Amino acid sequence: MGKRQALAQRILQLIAALTGSGILCLTWNIWRTLRYSGVEDVKSRILLALQIPVWGWLITAVIIWMILIFINKYGEQTGKFLYQYRFAIAVLIWILCIIFKLNGSSIAYWGEHLGIDLDSRGLLLGTSRGVRSDEWATYTPKMLSQQFNSDGAFPYFSEIIRGTKTDTFIVYGLPVKDIAVLFRPFHWGFLFLGVERGFSFYWCGRIIALAVISFEFGMLITKKNKLYSFLIALLFTLAPTVQWWIGVNGLVEMMIFGQLAVLMFSYYMHTENIWKRLLVGLMLIICAGGYILVFYPAWQVPMAYMILGLLIWVFADSRKEFRFRKKKDLPVLLGCLLLLGIGLLYIFLKSSDAVSAALNTAYPGQRINCGGGDFLEMMRYGGNFFFPLITQNLVGNHSELSVFVSFAPLGILLALYVILKEKNRDKLLMILLVVYLFLSSYRIFEYPEFLAKITLLSKSAAGRVTQIIGILDIILLFRALSLMKTRIKLWNAVLAAVIFTIGTAAINKFIYGAYLSGSLLAGMAVLLFCGCFLLLRSKEKWEKRLTLLFFSLLMFYCGGLVNPVQQGIDVVYDTDLMKEIREIVNEDSEGLWICDNIGYPMNDYFIMGGAPTIDSINVYPAMERWELLDSEGKYEDIYNRYAHITTILQQEETRFEPDTAGRVDCISLLLNVEDLETLEVSYVASNRNLTELNTEHVIF
Repeated sequence: MGKRQALAQRILQLIAALTGSGILCLTWNIWRTLRYSGVEDVKSRILLALQIPVWGWLITAVIIWMILIFINKYGEQTGKFLYQYRFAIAVLIWILCIIFKLNGSSIAYWGEHLGIDLDSRGLLLGTSRGVRSDEWATYTPKMLSQQFNSDGAFPYFSEIIRGTKTDTFIVYGLPVKDIAVLFRPFHWGFLFLGVERGFSFYWCGRIIALAVISFEFGMLITKKNKLYSFLIALLFTLAPTVQWWIGVNGLVEMMIFGQLAVLMFSYYMHTENIWKRLLVGLMLIICAGGYILVFYPAWQVPMAYMILGLLIWVFADSRKEFRFRKKKDLPVLLGCLLLLGIGLLYIFLKSSDAVSAALNTAYPGQRINCGGGDFLEMMRYGGNFFFPLITQNLVGNHSELSVFVSFAPLGILLALYVILKEKNRDKLLMILLVVYLFLSSYRIFEYPEFLAKITLLSKSAAGRVTQIIGILDIILLFRALSLMKTRIKLWNAVLAAVIFTIGTAAINKFIYGAYLSGSLLAGMAVLLFCGCFLLLRSKEKWEKRLTLLFFSLLMFYCGGLVNPVQQGIDVVYDTDLMKEIREIVNEDSEGLWICDNIGYPMNDYFIMGGAPTIDSINVYPAMERWELLDSEGKYEDIYNRYAHITTILQQEETRFEPDTAGRVDCISLLLNVEDLETLEVSYVASNRNLTELNTEHVIF
């Protein structure tokens, strides 16, 4: 085919993609509007349904166009081009995202609490998720507050959060202008690009880095099988667990640093160039430091076991080729360990008070887990298919219910088949099976407390371990597929997929109950069957293309649609309330604020404007302050915790109360108005008329 014909074909494909995406978006919009719109008038609902978001249309068109390219005979050439220039393409996409100030924050959800429509202010695609409050209402406000501080932007210790000296680096990992930020490379953009583009640098950089590094990691464990490596990158990057938790707790960073450490160690084992080994050593310092400083042991501990298993495999698999030269390599090794030790020592000494306070809290510092009771939860990924689109009758939190789409227990079964049936004693499969059994034992059975503490798993709940086991399931699955010599016949694959579908669908129905209605259950069964069948047949020519197409669409809808595409952060700062806050703060940047009767999340809104707010999220308790109100320590067990605080001014005696709904991270401060002077409060934000609380000493 000549160049003109090839160009004509591409144009026809593009036209088909634009047309197809238009029909698809229109159909979806009509269905969604007719079903969920609160507009009563039918004509108005139809007109509303015809308003197709242009960004959604164009992005869908690009996806369809790429699919059309991949499934025709030029797909292989396109794939080679994308593979050859994958790093340059990733960097280009990242740069474009930064230029256009794109991020995935649900920050527009503040409109629900301000009583205004913020969706029209920068929300390009998708839906802001109220359930992701730990991102848009907790972490993001703290991150944006870093630009305002009386001692300069991005301080290590902020006077805005909690309205007192607060460590911003160690507990919640905010961007700081300090040498310690070397361990947090995704925060570097804040220091050089400004807050808005730094926010984009942070959001988009982590997603792109996770995709690229996961692909390279897949190439390592699948012996450079590009299809399986792409699927690993897809199942990791767009995993429901990753997308629902992407804003907090460092899961993305852990996966990036963990996989990159394995890749760097493998490269170190296979190169003899001392300068390359030195560079690899420096990268490993950042990986180790970045991983440790996530400071979320609930995921860190179980994932560390997995990473350790992978490192042992790399060493065992490469030791015969590896040459360690004492005169050259020993100084590099010792130097890197010394640099890592000095860096971590510097940070922990600087943050010792915050670390001590966090570890000695009633929650989460004194919490001890012993595992158990999570037997079938690893297979609840079936319900995750529909989380971004359908929430009716869902019992529980999306984030807590989210897992990796691992198609478990397929990975375990294929790994055992390779080891037992094909007699392939693969080191990686056997090592990861040991790790898998160990973590699963904690997940299923309750450990004695001493054993939970010795293994450090006492810092992790069974549900958190289940989410990490999903990563192991995916690695085992594609490692086994890449090693399998047996070509599974068509009808054998059909039979296996039917059995897998029946079992997995039954388990998901048991877990989700009414959420999986008849239509959803049927849809899930189709997806489970197709996924299992295509994985088993993924070595065949046409099934390869169908596998690529199926999983691309599946993960786009169950993971890619979780977070919105948001442009900029004007959505926060372009409101009348924020302008008023900024005006007051510009006149008095050190005056303390407190929020009356509004509670979470609104008491975190004011810190985004630089207002030092006493009852903003207390990531660790301000014990000296609370002791002013509770000299006898009567309420210490209540306020000595990570806490969202609801303050209510009153004329009765000051007291602290636990959350009435039993939420361990929420408390109430019933504050006598006379104690405002004790706390040195200058400004009160309230949604009620406080003049009725006037006293001889306090006038509102």
